Amino acid sequence: MEKVDARLTSFIPWTEPTWTGSVHSWITDTLGASGIQVTDQIETVHHKSWSAVLRAPTSAGTVYFKATSPTFAHEPALTSALAALMPERTPEVLGTDVEKGWLLMRDAGAALRAQATGDDLLDLWETVLPQFADLQQRAADQSGTLLSIGVPDRRPSVLPALFERLLNDRGALLLGEADGLKEEDLQDARRRLPDLKHLCSELACSSVPHSVHHDDFHDGNVFDLARVLWRRSSV
Repeated sequence: MEKVDARLTSFIPWTEPTWTGSVHSWITDTLGASGIQVTDQIETVHHKSWSAVLRAPTSAGTVYFKATSPTFAHEPALTSALAALMPERTPEVLGTDVEKGWLLMRDAGAALRAQATGDDLLDLWETVLPQFADLQQRAADQSGTLLSIGVPDRRPSVLPALFERLLNDRGALLLGEADGLKEEDLQDARRRLPDLKHLCSELACSSVPHSVHHDDFHDGNVFDLARVLWRRSSV
C-alpha cells in the first residue's frame, strides 16, 4: 500500500486488516448474483488516500472495483445515475454499495492517454469534448436528483459561503505549515470575498443551467473515446 498520511487513516477503510477480505467476498457475491464468476486472483491496482481500486478477472471479462474515501462517497450513486442517463458515455455499473462507497464496473477499455500523444491526442479531444458537453446538457435537468444523492453542491449561489467557511478553518488551510497558506495570503483572500460574492451573484442569474462538473477530466479518466470515468464530481 502507498504510504498514507497518519492523519487520514482514521477514515480510510482500506487501512483496516479485514477490509480486503470483505471486499473480495462482496465482489464475488455481487458478480455471482448476475451469473458472473471470478476466474482468478483479485488484484490490487492501487491504494491511495482518496480511493482503492481492485481488478478482477471474470467469466465475463475484466471488472474493476473502486472504494472511495468519505470525501468522494457520492461517486457510486453518481456513476449509477449517469450510467442510467447516458449509458453510451459511461462505464457499465455491475454493482454498488452506496453506504460503503463501493462501485463495481466492467472494464471500459484503454485510457485516452494510452491511445495517442501530441497532435493526435488533441484530435481525439475534439471527439471527446462534444460528448462531454452532451452529457452535461442532458444532466442539466437532473441537478435536483444529483444533489439528493449526495453530489456536492457547488452552485454559484452557495460558493461564497463555502469559501468563507474554508477561510475560517485554519486547520484545513495548514496555516504556518510548510505546505500551508501564508497569513498574508489568507488576509488577501478575505479582502477578495466581496468580489467573489458579486461575481457569483451575477453568474447565478445567468441563463447557463446547473449541471454536473467533472473536477478531474483528463486523458487518464477518458476511455475508448466515448466513456467517461466520473470522479470528484459536483453540481
